[in-house]
Amino acid sequence: MTFEIFNHWMVDFRQRLGWLGILAVVAVAVIVTVSLLAPWLAPKSHLYGELGDQFAPPSINYLLGADENGRDILSRLIFGSRTSLLGPLAVILIALIVGVPLAIASWAHSQ
Repeated sequence: MTFEIFNHWMVDFRQRLGWLGILAVVAVAVIVTVSLLAPWLAPKSHLYGELGDQFAPPSINYLLGADENGRDILSRLIFGSRTSLLGPLAVILIALIVGVPLAIASWAHSQ
């Protein structure tokens, strides 16, 4: 019985989102997973570089190349995704911390 309910929910979920929505959910899940696993997935340090490798083109050592300080661009992108997710998370938490007490106070005042 429980599996039938879950299966019905998944079919309904797929029909509502469509293939493009499912692709978007998968893309967000991949970005969040890469962000959480950044220390283990990044091929090199995102902070320190080799000065001799300044502006190195894409190669086996630097899959997306190196920047002006010889840092790996792929590692910097992977670690940068963490910052991109923490900003909106902070906004949501602040809105939650401020909004819920205001909503409760508004509800209590209307009683």
